[in-house]
Amino acid sequence: MKKSFEEEIKNRLKDMEMPYDASAWKNVNDTLNKTQRNSSSKNLKWLLFSISLITIVSASLYLYQGNNINNSEEKNTKLTAPPKGNNSRELVIHESKNIQSKIKKTDSPQKPTQEKVLTKDNTNVEEDTMQASSVEISNKLLYRENISVTTTTNKETLSKDTNLANNSFLPLIIPDICLGETVKVENQNNTSIYLTQPNGVKIEFKSDTKNEYTPLISGKYKIIRIENNSILELSTFNVYSIEEVQIELEEENIYKNGLPHRLLSTNASSDNLIWFLNEEEISSNSKSIEISLFSKGNYSIKLVSKNEHCSTSSSKRIEVEKDYNLLAVDAFSPLENNDKTNTFIPYALKERNVSFNFIIIDPKDGYVVYQTSDKLKPWNGIDQRTGQIVPKNSNWIWKVTIDKPQKGENPNYKGIIVRI
Repeated sequence: MKKSFEEEIKNRLKDMEMPYDASAWKNVNDTLNKTQRNSSSKNLKWLLFSISLITIVSASLYLYQGNNINNSEEKNTKLTAPPKGNNSRELVIHESKNIQSKIKKTDSPQKPTQEKVLTKDNTNVEEDTMQASSVEISNKLLYRENISVTTTTNKETLSKDTNLANNSFLPLIIPDICLGETVKVENQNNTSIYLTQPNGVKIEFKSDTKNEYTPLISGKYKIIRIENNSILELSTFNVYSIEEVQIELEEENIYKNGLPHRLLSTNASSDNLIWFLNEEEISSNSKSIEISLFSKGNYSIKLVSKNEHCSTSSSKRIEVEKDYNLLAVDAFSPLENNDKTNTFIPYALKERNVSFNFIIIDPKDGYVVYQTSDKLKPWNGIDQRTGQIVPKNSNWIWKVTIDKPQKGENPNYKGIIVRI
């Protein structure tokens, strides 16, 4: 039945039409537009109200947390100051803003210098920076370190710096020397140095140079440098005087006991003397000596004199014109009554106390016509082969061999003897 009722209503309304009213449609349309505008305005107001509320809540929370942090920081604020002493300070920081902190001085003789420090909460804090060594404020990350330099400290520091500068300068160290000696002067610095002589005369040695210097006078020498018109003494050394030594000698050989001699002497006051012959030491501690020069040639004589500080020397040269040949003669006459000329043996063998072997040789065949080792038995001109005196104006060879010759002496001698 219900279905029939619905179908009947549907059929009745199927062909029904309502009359069109334009003004009614306009009223409906205006009403809808007004309702839409009112709804948009209400939504915008609610949006703005929500944003404002969120902003206020956030700001409140931020301020509340900030106040808690500040209270916590102010409660935990501590001052760490160095121990009390000549350079100690105490720094007091107050909680309220725009209040200056006061610094209490303890044992400070100098007038402090004030310095302003801006803290985290914009408080101006006046801090004494003359003597405080360091200040540490916990939880605010504020750290101050003051280095106090007084006038005295500055002078001391300057003095130390000057000493360091002097230490960096390389002075020239010269040992004590004697007149006549030459020293090497090497200046490795970048400024000149000067050598002041005992007479006040200065000699300049420029930077980075190597020089040789021979003092001409004895006395105390100074190594200096000049800085800002001031003379700085770097080192000193002494130059000792020496005694002039002279050698006196005889121009020609003299013969003693059949040996050649040269007398050498000196005027030196020192007894510490050393004599050299051709650079070989031959005597010491004697002001006069005798030497024997056996061979022809030139010889060097040197004398060294020593004292407490220095030694000095002198040299001379000696010329020997002919060889030493045992003072043998060139001819003899066996038939004369003169014992000095009617026999032959080298004269030095008669004077010297020496063992020897003396022979006479025939130059034609090398036959030995005479031989002896006795200085008292010279050759009288007899040929041992025939028992006869050798022919007049004939030449014969003689030879001598010495067993223990003198220093510098050749043990073998020879020559020609003529029978006249």
